[in-house]
Amino acid sequence: MSWRPLFLALLLVALSPMAAEAQTQARSPTADEREELQSLPPQQLRAMRHEQTREEDVRRLEAERFGQAKVERQQSQQKDEVDQLYQQVIKQSEELSGAR
Repeated sequence: MSWRPLFLALLLVALSPMAAEAQTQARSPTADEREELQSLPPQQLRAMRHEQTREEDVRRLEAERFGQAKVERQQSQQKDEVDQLYQQVIKQSEELSGAR
């Protein structure tokens, strides 16, 4: 049995925790940076943290920005478009299955 594979395996096992530790070390923000982060609007802070916006938050923000009536009208139009596409798919699927 050769000693090389055993040596390489031990070397790999010994070095992997050091590599993981080196990758996870991050610089802590300074007091000025923390203060600046605290002064950001919540939306910007969530974006910096790559947080996903929830659907109810999107609806609320749209209603604040565009007005509730406009948002409801847009949602109704989008629903109608989806319903129309669905009907087209069903019709094409029936035509294809009837052609066989």
